[in-house]
Amino acid sequence: MKDDDLDTRSDGNNEDDDDDGDVLLEAFLDRLRSQDYDAQLDCLNHLTSVALAIGFSNFRTKLLPKLTGVLKYDDSLLAVLAETLGDMVAYVGGVDHVSCLLEPLEKLASNENNEIRVRAISSLNKLMRYHTQKELESLYMPMFRRFLASQSIVAKLSACQMVLKLYERSTGSMKKEMRSLIGKMTLCSNPIVREEVTKVIVEMIPIVPLEIFVRELFPLFLALVKDQQESVKKVVISNILPLFVKLPTAYRESYIFSIVEKAAADISDDVRSILANNLPALTTTVFEVKSRKTMMSIYQKMFSDCNLTVKSTAILKLPNFLEQLMSDEKEETVENFVMPCLKDLINEESISVRLSLATVIGNISSHVSDELVVNDIFPIIKKISKDGNQSVREELMNQLFHINKTENIEAIFENLLPSLTVLVTDIKWKVRLASLRYNADLALKAGHDTFFAKQHTFFISWLTDSVAIIRETCVDHLVLLFKKYGYQMQMSFFPVVLQQTRNQHYLVRIACLQLIRKLAPIYVKETILETVLPLLNKLSNDPIANVRLNVAIAIMHLSPNVENNKLLELNVVPPLEKLVDDKDDDVRFFAEDALEGIFSLSIFFELGTFGSKIFFCLLIVETQRI
Repeated sequence: MKDDDLDTRSDGNNEDDDDDGDVLLEAFLDRLRSQDYDAQLDCLNHLTSVALAIGFSNFRTKLLPKLTGVLKYDDSLLAVLAETLGDMVAYVGGVDHVSCLLEPLEKLASNENNEIRVRAISSLNKLMRYHTQKELESLYMPMFRRFLASQSIVAKLSACQMVLKLYERSTGSMKKEMRSLIGKMTLCSNPIVREEVTKVIVEMIPIVPLEIFVRELFPLFLALVKDQQESVKKVVISNILPLFVKLPTAYRESYIFSIVEKAAADISDDVRSILANNLPALTTTVFEVKSRKTMMSIYQKMFSDCNLTVKSTAILKLPNFLEQLMSDEKEETVENFVMPCLKDLINEESISVRLSLATVIGNISSHVSDELVVNDIFPIIKKISKDGNQSVREELMNQLFHINKTENIEAIFENLLPSLTVLVTDIKWKVRLASLRYNADLALKAGHDTFFAKQHTFFISWLTDSVAIIRETCVDHLVLLFKKYGYQMQMSFFPVVLQQTRNQHYLVRIACLQLIRKLAPIYVKETILETVLPLLNKLSNDPIANVRLNVAIAIMHLSPNVENNKLLELNVVPPLEKLVDDKDDDVRFFAEDALEGIFSLSIFFELGTFGSKIFFCLLIVETQRI
């Protein structure tokens, strides 16, 4: 049976107070009183079924009043009950009897446990839609007054949490009384209540006519700005933005500066930090040039704040601040307001402040002209690149991609890259990795000639690095460069890579082989036949098994690029014939796998003598394996 059907029907046959209903009720209560948590939870989950079984009248008069008392020692079960009661309208006899659910929910809404209270208020708010305006005035308003008159803080908090829904459904006289009661709540001695009231005032903007809000509720907010309790001021400052964006412009211009200036001078570090976090967005709420400059001057002072967290927050919000400015304001703002502060912050002793500066310095460049970047931002980047802290240097390289977006790439190579060269071989591997990623992005935009003239030695350094992730990342980025610059890279950079296949460290030789393998789809035919295959033939004799294994894998990937059986027979098969007899099991496995692939190719090209030779070679290998 659907809840909607039950919601509108009368009690009917479910009202019979027969002996069977009483027996079922007692059995249910006995199980509910048991010490078995799972059994108690199961009872609550089947409360609707019990209501149907014992009758709606029995449920309202005999079971419902006892539920909160039976479960009073278990908060988790009370929380479940508080949520369940909000969905029980159909099982108490319909909307005519919904008021019987209010009393237990009022008790639960005054519980010290926050989870119980929140769920109870949610259920009370849900039940409001079943009441008429008259019932709201006779049932909910007295409850609201009782919550406010209570000495319990949690009851007052419950009043705050139900006020919005109740106000939306109230009549004119009730709304006026509720606004008056909200004003009294702002005078509560407990700061937690004042914090909650602050949130309520802001949330009421959409549901209160603007004229009434400005006349009655906005003064309450302004009074809370002057609150002496730190936690209240934090909530006030956090809610300035959603409040002011909905106020008329005249009110923004008149009141925002007094609030912001007071918060900026507050003795609480947390209050000033919250203000620094919100100030960029607050700038958008004022429109007059003079007003915006006043906001900027307040923001500027935060860079020299005595608290490190406030400084760091202000720095990290710089990109957001610049995004809020109009395009014609950005250049002047950065030059006159921002840069003087940043130049002082370079020498800051705090690592967190310097780290914040390294995080945003690249992003700032995307908001200003190339001339300002070269003259003002590059010197700061050069200084940060020499920072003694690894995290600062690493973060700088991670964030420099924004600079690569500027059109003047040539200026980066001339003015900045020489200072960043030291990070290519930094003692910390994470810095080297970040430098690799930045230079790879720069190389893709610089052009082949500039890359080979000024960066190719960097990539050789990373290709031969002692850290595996750096070598692997270098290989991946080199593949991208080969794809972009094609034949030019094969002619200029590839021979340099081949030289490293003679490196004394076998891990470097493996990295080169991995690069050779990944470049297989890119090579021109002459490069494979004249350079790559002879090299692989030579490396098939390498003393390290992992090198020989990678030779077999590389040959397997290169084979599809060799166009006929004769070329396969002359250039590809000889190294594999050696490797299928290798003493290492893994080498033999991949060599055999490569031969099988070549056999498939020979069939494609026409089997012939060469295909037969490969077939018998594989047959011999399989026989030996058996």
